This record gives sequence, structure tokens and C-alpha cells, in this order.
Amino acid sequence: METNNQTPVEAITGAKVCKAYQSAVLVKLENGLTVLVPAQDLTGKTRPERDARLAAIAKGEVPVPPLVVSEVDGKLRGVELDEYNRRQQAKAEHAQYEERKAHRAAKRKLEETVAAMGNEGKLVEGATIKKVDENGLLVEVVEGVQGRVHFTELRGGRTELARLRVGGKLDVVVLPTHHQEIKDGDKSFKVFRVPLSSKLAYLQKLAVGQTMSAQVVGLNGDEFKLNVNGVDGVLPHANLGSTPAESLGRTKNQMTKVRFVALETREVEGRHGAPATIKLVGVFAKA
Repeated sequence: METNNQTPVEAITGAKVCKAYQSAVLVKLENGLTVLVPAQDLTGKTRPERDARLAAIAKGEVPVPPLVVSEVDGKLRGVELDEYNRRQQAKAEHAQYEERKAHRAAKRKLEETVAAMGNEGKLVEGATIKKVDENGLLVEVVEGVQGRVHFTELRGGRTELARLRVGGKLDVVVLPTHHQEIKDGDKSFKVFRVPLSSKLAYLQKLAVGQTMSAQVVGLNGDEFKLNVNGVDGVLPHANLGSTPAESLGRTKNQMTKVRFVALETREVEGRHGAPATIKLVGVFAKA
């Protein structure tokens, strides 16, 4: 069994019994101090074994064993060295168990969170930037889950990277998530890597003709306003073909779902200094 290295403790030897009780003995150390040694602090797998050992020590049949002495409630108390070491070993093993348990729980939470985030194209708005280096960003997409944005996944590349700061916010899109084997000494762990792209860079890379699901969220003049996976989109009436415009309207407060083919990405400057956004312009696609 793997164990932790324990800090050596100084054991006191040469103690003599000066008084015996039913469940403890009082021993005198060579420096004249008296120490209480309860039966429960002696070596033994069961209580009868410890009681028998206490009786043997009290009668002088066996010498007082090496003791680890500490102060408890203002009085000196002795624990047999072997029993002390056993308890320290059990404490170390319990700490290791709790550490492994916490690691498994964190891994499950991470797996569940990543799974809940969905597949490629999931939009995460306002992800917090945790780290900036020469190659990109580390951002927290949800609590406890961080992802990497390479500078090539920023709309402005290294120029935009130079403007970003820790603590800032960035709209990002989840790219295909995968496992990666990480080695730590002689151990290896499977961890999730969550590659990300900035929202605008991702949208600009969308291939013309890609079909996506969208929801009709409103009407603006002669075009429908769409929500395309969290991104604004428009579907002009002229791009509906033979589909009646009335069939795409909102009914009973439920947003109509449509299939939407991206024809172009159009950048829209934000108002009052707000960041620019991308609007998808497309054509209706029959299911």
C-alpha cells in the first residue's frame, strides 16, 4: 500500500508506572513529570487486547512502551508510539482517499458540464478571460470549466490578442471537445480540453451554404429576425421562395423553428461604442 512520508516524532522512553486505574495508568517520566496513558491509546486491535496490555503494564509484567506525549485539556497524555504511527498512517490514507474522491467528483462535474454545453457551435456569452499569453487566451466558459482560444481563433489575430486583458469578457463558441492524455510523473490522466473560438471569428469562418437551425424571433420590415444558435440572423421575404411568409410568423408565443442556409456574414457596428457584431444573411431551406 502506498503511504505518505510521516514527520518523525520524538518518543519518550524509560517511563515508570506510579499508579494504576481501571482504564489507564499514570506513569512518571525521567524528568519527573507524570503522564496519563489510557488503555485506548495503547496498541491493540480490540478493546480486550488493549485492556489486557494495560493490565500487564500496570503489574510490571511488560515495561511501559515508548510514548508520544502531548497536552490535552491542560494535562499530559501519552499515546504508545506504534499506536500513534498507526493513527497518522490512517489519517494520511484518509486524506488520499478524500483527494481521489474530490478529483472524481470534479471530473464528473466537468464531463457533465461539457456534455451540457452541447456540440460544436454552442455560444457562450461573456466568458471571463483568466489568462493571456503570446499564443492566446484561457477563458472560463462556465464555473469550473476553462477553455483555450488560440490567437488564430480571434477575428483580429495577434492584434486583437494584444488588446485583451485578464478579467475581461469575450463571446466565444465551443469547437469540437476532445479528451487528451496528460502525464504527471508516472501517472497519467484523461482530461477534457475545450477548444474555443471568438464569436466573430467563428461566424466569419462559416462556409457559405452551411445549413443551420434557427428560430424566428421577430419581423423587421420585409425580413424576419432570426436567432441562429445565439447569433442574430435575417431572412428576407425575397429569400423564402415559394414558402408563404405567414407560415413563419410567431403563433401562441412559440417561436417557429426553421432551417436556414448562411449566404453571407455581415458585420454590424455596435451603437454607442459597443463591439461590432456579425449578422447572418441567408435563405430558407426546406427540411
